[in-house]
Amino acid sequence: MKRLIIATLIITALSLSSIGIGTATAGEVLHQVSTIDALLAGLYDGVLPVKDLKQQGDLGIGTFDSLDGEMIVVDGKVFRVSADGRASVVADDETTPFASVTHFDAEQQLQLPTDTTLDSLKTLIAQTGLSPNLFHAFRLEGSFNTVATRSVPRQVKPYSPLVEVVKSQPLFNFEQIEGVMVGFYCPAYVKGINV
Repeated sequence: MKRLIIATLIITALSLSSIGIGTATAGEVLHQVSTIDALLAGLYDGVLPVKDLKQQGDLGIGTFDSLDGEMIVVDGKVFRVSADGRASVVADDETTPFASVTHFDAEQQLQLPTDTTLDSLKTLIAQTGLSPNLFHAFRLEGSFNTVATRSVPRQVKPYSPLVEVVKSQPLFNFEQIEGVMVGFYCPAYVKGINV
């Protein structure tokens, strides 16, 4: 069974049996709705419809109005990973308070050994020569021995800061699954804008 997994989720004891990875083509644009500091402060009201977000990219991550779950954008489809750990396609009229998307066209592909762990994956990525001063989008497809994920439940006003919300976030463990992970590498100098 294929599952969608968000790369920004907590990933522990990750061991990959097969995976491909790519970075966004040079010259591509990363479109972002709001800033991570705004989200951390509790600004969870959606400001951009999913329909408009999809015009800006076909790969990405984010959240929904009222912090209602995690967003993953894969192949132009927008999914919500809800507080029960299930992924579902969302309607175009849903809104987002924070998201990052890009039109993804891999310029690099790596086939990884079956015993790849999260630490060895980080090392392999560092060895590709990617600039630490640029944004990079990643799409990883493969079989995962173990993945731990999280999501957040819908919030009600007055909103609590994100640091308080995540204290009670549900955690989910998956074993022996196939799926797609997406995410972004963001340079250190954009702290407060993105992570």
